[in-house]
Amino acid sequence: DGNLFIFGHSDYYKNKPGAYKQVFRPLNQVKQGDLISIVFQQKTYQYQVVNSSVVADDDWSITRPTVAGTNRTLTLMTCWPPGTLDKRYAVIAKQLTED
Repeated sequence: DGNLFIFGHSDYYKNKPGAYKQVFRPLNQVKQGDLISIVFQQKTYQYQVVNSSVVADDDWSITRPTVAGTNRTLTLMTCWPPGTLDKRYAVIAKQLTED
């Protein structure tokens, strides 16, 4: 139960090495109805996107836990637009299945 929150870079310092500097750069291409799979401890959890939006950089309300027993939520977030710290882009998905 709860809200699984994952933050990833949309861009990072160009002069810093790293393979995952832009891992969430295309997050705005995720659309309502899309499926997301998370594998954890050899179990696959599937989520369906219900909402995406741009939020203020200081709006952490989407990281709040969901009420136990009612919602299993996945929240993905990145800085937006890429390469800035101005705002955040968030995708909200609800868990469909286990395994």
